[in-house]
Parts: sequence; C-alpha cells; structure tokens
Amino acid sequence: MEDHGPDPGTPDADDVERVAEGQRAAAVWAHVLGGLGMFVGFSFLGPLIVWLVKKDEDPFAEDQAREALNFHLFVFVAITVSTILLICTVGIVLLPLVWVVAVFLSVVGAMVAGDGRRYRYPLIVRILS
Repeated sequence: MEDHGPDPGTPDADDVERVAEGQRAAAVWAHVLGGLGMFVGFSFLGPLIVWLVKKDEDPFAEDQAREALNFHLFVFVAITVSTILLICTVGIVLLPLVWVVAVFLSVVGAMVAGDGRRYRYPLIVRILS
C-alpha cells in the first residue's frame, strides 16, 4: 500500500506553529472574551484589551487577538445594521443569526488557538492588518 502523505484536512507538522502554553492561553482568551462580549453588546472590547496588552510581547497571541478584534468589529457593524433592519423585519431573522454565528465562530477560534494553530475567521473584512 502506498503512502500518499497526510490526509488533505490534516495540517502538516510544519504548518502547526509550536507555541508555549502561556501564548496559547492569551490567544484563547482573545477569542473567548469576544464570544462572551456578545452577551453584553460590545464583543470587540475583550480582544482589543488582549491585543493592546500582548501586541509587543507575544506574536502568536497578538495575531490571534488582532484576528478576533477584526472579527468582532465586523460583528459589531453587522449587529448594528441588523438592528436598524428590524424596522423592515429583515433584522428579525438577521440579528439572531449574526449573534449565533459570532458565538459559534468564537468558540471554534478558541479551540483552534488552544491547539497552538492560527485561526482565521471566514468572510470578514480585516481592518487591522
């Protein structure tokens, strides 16, 4: 039987960045705080704080906090637009959909960052690069 390498969905060992536990913890917190922020309305504040604290000392945590911040700024805009669209009833469907997807993707981001891999949120505009 021939070995054709790793499965297509499995990252190569070279693709997985080896990061220390402390670096992973800060990255996980950036994603978790964004998800928890969905319950208070300003989901971008947690990732912003992690990014400001870690941006000069930890490249992995800085990258993940910036990614979570970009995502939650995008979500903040989407929720604002959805709230305005409540006037024409489109927001009745859109608002809970944005909320659920944002919380779900924040959990996924935290799990991936906890494994020491960089997570990229799908379909967002990256304001901070």
